[in-house]
Amino acid sequence: MDINVGIVNYNTKELLADCLESIAKQDKSLLAKTIITDNGSSDGSVEYIRDKYPMVTVIASKENLGFAKAVNKILKKAKGKHVLLLNSDTILHSKSIESMVDFLERCPQAGAVGPMLLNPDGSLYPTGRSFPTFLDATMHAFLGTIAPRNRFTRRYKKLDWDRKNKKEVDWISGAAICLRREAVKEVGFFDEQYFMYVEDMDLCYRLWENGWKVFLIPEAKVTHYVGKSSDQERIKMIKEFQRSMYKFFLKQNEGNWKKVLAPLVKLGLLTRSALLTTSAKFRGGR
Repeated sequence: MDINVGIVNYNTKELLADCLESIAKQDKSLLAKTIITDNGSSDGSVEYIRDKYPMVTVIASKENLGFAKAVNKILKKAKGKHVLLLNSDTILHSKSIESMVDFLERCPQAGAVGPMLLNPDGSLYPTGRSFPTFLDATMHAFLGTIAPRNRFTRRYKKLDWDRKNKKEVDWISGAAICLRREAVKEVGFFDEQYFMYVEDMDLCYRLWENGWKVFLIPEAKVTHYVGKSSDQERIKMIKEFQRSMYKFFLKQNEGNWKKVLAPLVKLGLLTRSALLTTSAKFRGGR
């Protein structure tokens, strides 16, 4: 298969080992095509990979570069026609890489394809979402934490959508996304203004703007142990997510009248951040 596998790691040595084993089960030769950016881990991740998986390429950073910068290092080093990006806390199911590569080969207009993402209990994780409208983004920010099944959140996350059939989607979660390297290069790689979160939405937005399509296919499946890296700095990551959403809103509406509504969006995101931070502190103190 003409593909590289890219992983960003931050202090998740044990989970990373499981992820690499799941890659090897797809095709052992893929380990030699795997590139890992380690974001300054202190848990011995780099030494472990170099010892146990010497065929894997490791880019060892002395600091946490954030997701976008770390992924761009992988994309610029990759030589494959396609690049599968995985979080270190993911496990590939049988033949998932083959299914995504086959789809990209058969669908030349596809710039990206994602698998069905599963939670550890087997339930569906809502990858394959809509670009949020102003109304959905604002109301999701206000209501998403206190009434997660509200109609605005359901519409944004496509919670009522059957993910068991192949469909075009606005964007795919960066936890597991297979990219046509030509398409990503054409749109300028990931936007490094984002430290964490929303960079996947932003990339897919630019793919659509440049005539590429984005798909989700159920034949490929990946289990995601959500947030194992970000949980290490949970409060900081909650704030980072809201900050990234605000950046996306401003970028999406540059030169658009909707930009005058930015203060309302910011208020919603600050409210959401405060609610989530309070909740995280309460759970952490129990």
